[in-house]
Amino acid sequence: WEAEIELRKLSDDNFIVSCFRPSTVFGSSPRLRCDIVFNNLLASAYTLGKIEILSDGTPWRPVIHVNDVCDAFLSGLIAPQDLVGGQAFNVGIKNGNFMVSDLAKVAQRLVPGCEIFIVGDHTDARTYKVSFKKIFTRLKDYFHPKWDLNNGGQELIEYFKEIDFNQDMF
Repeated sequence: WEAEIELRKLSDDNFIVSCFRPSTVFGSSPRLRCDIVFNNLLASAYTLGKIEILSDGTPWRPVIHVNDVCDAFLSGLIAPQDLVGGQAFNVGIKNGNFMVSDLAKVAQRLVPGCEIFIVGDHTDARTYKVSFKKIFTRLKDYFHPKWDLNNGGQELIEYFKEIDFNQDMF
């Protein structure tokens, strides 16, 4: 927040400052992050045949596919200055806030046969629910997310197959 405040002070006609705040990013990458919630749930389902939810499953997480984050950044570069200059945008997809238990159910659907276990002994009760109204209003002509949990999750599973992803890698 303090960085955003300081950066906005630099904004003028020759230097446009816009702040983009991505949701929790998921998807494949050469340096795969398995600590990211949806990546973690899919990786667990794929390699172990089970998903363990350490909380009670009710915390909220906003998630977005890495390619949609890239598209959001590009939209900020091509949109007119009067739409993005000095602005901050939460970057996500429509209805992009999910309970951890719902993310696990999608992972279970994408990896048939895996089981979900709610451990419920994790004391971290952080929960995040974010509004994306501003990005979908101000940048409606520029930002059009293409990924959801189903197609993004399927892409990640295909990546797992491609790299022979296994329990040791997880």
